[in-house]
Amino acid sequence: MQAAKIPETLVPYLCDVSEAQFLKDLMSTFKLVKHLEEKNSRMGVNRRFSEALAEYLMNEVATLLDRLPMSFYGMTVEQKQHYLKKANLPAIFVHVLSTNTYQQNFESLFQYIRLVHPETPYIVIQMARDTEAETKQAIRKQFKKSSKTSFLFFKSANICTADLNYS
Repeated sequence: MQAAKIPETLVPYLCDVSEAQFLKDLMSTFKLVKHLEEKNSRMGVNRRFSEALAEYLMNEVATLLDRLPMSFYGMTVEQKQHYLKKANLPAIFVHVLSTNTYQQNFESLFQYIRLVHPETPYIVIQMARDTEAETKQAIRKQFKKSSKTSFLFFKSANICTADLNYS
């Protein structure tokens, strides 16, 4: 698997923007795309892009986050970047995952998914300790049977989510 390259036109922006502003800009872009797709759907165009992106986030990206060891979140930014680069991830994922917390990563995913699928349930799975990625995937699969857009957040004793607000 070859690492994705950032388009040259985005490099100056990405070098200058803060992580917080990048996430705000990304959410604004997604809101705009959703608005445009809703407008287009009234004219007979479908929401395939937003839905495909939401599915990608709910499946592939959530799986990627599930596979990160809990020790990952205790690493320095440099250690996280080194760990992620070995996985041949696109540079944007390396940057976002290495500079944000577990909660921030999942919150960002959920916020976008909820824009596309407002009915998406947010489900917290409380565990006494971290669980293997395969177990998390089996749990996700089970919940998908009752709701295709279920979004699961695995919370172990060593992760605090008190600062999250999903109202």
